[in-house]
Order: sequence, then C-alpha cells, then structure tokens
Amino acid sequence: MPTASLPNQRLRASLLSQLRAELQSQGLLEVNTPQLWPSAIPESEIDLFTLPEGHLMASPEAHMKRLLAAGFGPIYQICPAFRRGELGQRHNPQFTILEFYLPGVDDQGLMRFLDQVSQKLFDLPPCQVQPYLSAFAQATGLDYHHFTPAQALQLCQAQGLPTPAGEMDRRAWTDFLFSFLVQPRLGLGAPLFLTRFPADQASLARLDSTDARLSRRFEWFYQGLELGNGFWELADVAEQTRRLAAQPGKVRLDQGFLAALEAGLPEASGVAIGIERLLMALHGGDFKDWFSFPWPQE
Repeated sequence: MPTASLPNQRLRASLLSQLRAELQSQGLLEVNTPQLWPSAIPESEIDLFTLPEGHLMASPEAHMKRLLAAGFGPIYQICPAFRRGELGQRHNPQFTILEFYLPGVDDQGLMRFLDQVSQKLFDLPPCQVQPYLSAFAQATGLDYHHFTPAQALQLCQAQGLPTPAGEMDRRAWTDFLFSFLVQPRLGLGAPLFLTRFPADQASLARLDSTDARLSRRFEWFYQGLELGNGFWELADVAEQTRRLAAQPGKVRLDQGFLAALEAGLPEASGVAIGIERLLMALHGGDFKDWFSFPWPQE
C-alpha cells in the first residue's frame, strides 16, 4: 500500500498546479531536461547515483544553465532528483525538486520573488532574513571562522549531544553543529532566509564583492526545515572550473555545462526547492506522508 494517503496526494497535486500556474503567470517557461546523463557537476556534500550509462541527476541545474546560455530566459522545472545516502523522516534517495532561474535578477531580487509567491500561494507571513554567521554564533556561541574541533566537542558534551565517532575536521563539525543546534531554530513562526553563507560553502554561488569570506548564497527555512537553496549564480568559467576541480571524487565533468559558461551565462539567480519538504512544512507529517512509495527503511 502507498504510504501517502489519497487526501495528501490531492493536496500535493493542488500544490503543484498552483506553483505551475503562478510561475507561468510570472513569465517563466516550463522546461524538461535529462535525469540520466553521462557527466555531472560534482559537489562534496552530494553523493551521486552512478550507473553504467551515467549519473542520475541530483539536480537539473547544469542543463537548465545551458538553456539560460542558449537564451531561453526565465525557466522552471519540476522533476525527480536522486541523491545517495539520504534516508530518514525528512530525506529519501529520490525526491521531487522545483528549480527555477530568473535572468537579470540577483539573490536579493530572487528572495523578494520567492517571498511574494509564498505569501500569495501559501498565506505565509513575510520572510525574515538573518545572516548565516549571526545564526551560527547565536545558536552555538562560536565564531564560525575561528572555532576549533576541541571547542565543538566541548559544546556537544555541554549540550548533551551525541558525540561523533572518529576525527572530524572543522567543515564536518560545522555541518554537525548546524544540523543539531542551528537549523531547528530557523523559520519558526515565519519563513526565514539564511543569507551570506561562508565562502567555503559557496558551492556554485558568486562571492560577495564586499567581503570575500562570504557568498551570495541563501537557504529558505520554515518550521526548522530547509525548503530551498538559492544562489546569485557564478558565471566566471575559470572560477567555476577551479571549484569543480577541487571537489573530491572522479565524476566526469559536464563539458556542455562548462561550454555554456564559456559562451556566456546571463546574469541570473536560481533556487532549488524540495516539494516534499514544502508539503511537510505547510501541512505536517514526514516524507512518507507525501511520497507514495518511499525507499524502505531497515
């Protein structure tokens, strides 16, 4: 039997219909790109599914940016996404992603757009804004740029958190502390944009021109759930190639994506939103309540 009830499936269908109608009314074109492809964009925090034929896409980002470079203008896509090792009440190896891009708009404009859509469609309060470094310091009492693993371990012990097994570097400690202490506080009562992520978490976002330690990346939170991840997109092909080459693993780089950057990616911002996460935040429940047949848990 499906884990998602018929009423929940109807709510899901209604949400998708509303999103499509609103984005189309705002001038965005719905597009369709491959979910299986010989190459990919490697990211250290994402473990791809690799088949003999290629990779299942963790996001349609690379192909959608190729469409932007080809002059398609504002575009969106709702499609499956696949990520290994993500399984739990809020995670599944396969989930549904909404991704859209607005040419000529920076991250601030994208947040305003997303705020307006969320208020109109979901009757949510206006989104609040908080810089990442402020939220991290407020929740942990640590300075993001200067804390040590020993301080992080001491904090875990003081907070009664499970102590991670084995040695962890600062980046692993950052992710651990964020998951346990920072994220549960975010977006309670009203949605929140967590902005100006540290440069070492910039991913495919451009760096802040006023402070190179920060980036023009944001995440969208509501009720302690991360709903979306947005960037003012990096369009510098040399910098993009350098970042991709620095990623671990042996994923074959998507040369079509790099060629699109060479040809000229327009100034644009984009965001990826988890549909099941959005439904959880709006209506409660966990992943299995919004996805008919989630991956079996041991």
